[in-house]
Amino acid sequence: MVDYQEQLTDYADKKESEKIRATEATLAEQAAQAEYNTKITEVKQSVKQKYGATDAEVEGFVEAMRNPESINLDNLWVLYQYKQGKLGNNNTANTLNTQNNKIRSFPTPAGVSGGGQNKPQAVDPNKLFNDSLRS
Repeated sequence: MVDYQEQLTDYADKKESEKIRATEATLAEQAAQAEYNTKITEVKQSVKQKYGATDAEVEGFVEAMRNPESINLDNLWVLYQYKQGKLGNNNTANTLNTQNNKIRSFPTPAGVSGGGQNKPQAVDPNKLFNDSLRS
């Protein structure tokens, strides 16, 4: 009978210990989540204040940076080049202008009109509505 009582007490102690460990783990997860949320809020506020970003831009930034794939060698290299002054808006704009000029220099095939040369006429929405009622 004593052996049964000891086993029952051990079982109850183990169950209580498991409950305590589970509760501690849950509390630790909640604390970590709260700390994470606090840091994200601080980052959002910092980006808004320092860079004048809109709420949508801040949310987009946070979502993009939350993705582990956003930090890769290509992005880090571009960031490094930007910080070294080797990459900037002028270089990017010049590259895009050069590419656009190359594209425009291609001859247009016979029978094909160039894009943007024939502009469609503006259509009055009221006229369209009235025409659809008459039909």
